[in-house]
Amino acid sequence: MNAMLHSTIVPAGTNHLSGVAMLVSFNASVWTARKIDKARGQELTETNRAKDKSAIVAKKLLVENQTLILINQCVTRARETHKRLTSPWLDNGTRILGAMLHDTYMDAMMREEAIFWPLVETLIRNFPEYVEAMALHHIALGQLFNRQDYPSVTAIKNKFDWNVKRFPIPASDDFRANVSNNTMQRIRQEIETSLATATTNAIRDVFERAHECVARVVESLNAYDPTKSGKEKGSFHHTMIDQISNLISIMPALNLTNDPRITALANDMQALTQFSAKELRESDNIRQSVATKAQEIASAVADFMA
Repeated sequence: MNAMLHSTIVPAGTNHLSGVAMLVSFNASVWTARKIDKARGQELTETNRAKDKSAIVAKKLLVENQTLILINQCVTRARETHKRLTSPWLDNGTRILGAMLHDTYMDAMMREEAIFWPLVETLIRNFPEYVEAMALHHIALGQLFNRQDYPSVTAIKNKFDWNVKRFPIPASDDFRANVSNNTMQRIRQEIETSLATATTNAIRDVFERAHECVARVVESLNAYDPTKSGKEKGSFHHTMIDQISNLISIMPALNLTNDPRITALANDMQALTQFSAKELRESDNIRQSVATKAQEIASAVADFMA
């Protein structure tokens, strides 16, 4: 492993971030289709002689509704994309998006949004039918069904939202206000400190992602024993290798400070993607060689993050 990996993180030129990255936030809201039944909860506690308000009965108003399931899956994919293609920024949910990944990010989020809203419209359009189906068949809810639990179509529609926002990264040199020079300098220093912290966190996040992927390779390959059967044999799939390849492909864009350690780490990780899962399963020598290399990388990254 490249020795540079063991050096200390030193954010270089934090103000330069505004030229190579931006801030991005993603928020999506979905109707939960759940209702707290206070009466049933009270009944449950009394029946079981439990302390008052110690039990809560939460009812699913639309049981196994495929449209709602698809809506939630769409939001989950978007959140995963948002997290995968961005780096952490302080602690308010906003994240850093490198300029190199801007188009990839926006294309992916727009594709999901193009799926999200038609599904919402389908849910809204068919909502009265969904309610009638629940009332008619008492699917899953049985005697728990209560028509008054269901909001109006308008109320439900207002529960859905999808919002992607982009902002410039603040730079201390851009701060202007009618305050004293001492106050001005203190605020600029606070901005510089925040930028340095955010930069450090973003770079560390790359190493943490790499360690997670590589450690999974070590664990899976070492646990695999072709001489055994069932769960004792262990298993792994090509998705494990794909995850490493996918991470390697975006590491240059996540490397906001052009840190040579990240470049070296990505190069080292390429050795873990040279063989298919089938080859790893069939060859003890290949499997052991890759496991050893993965362990070296994982150990170096772990030492660095300690």
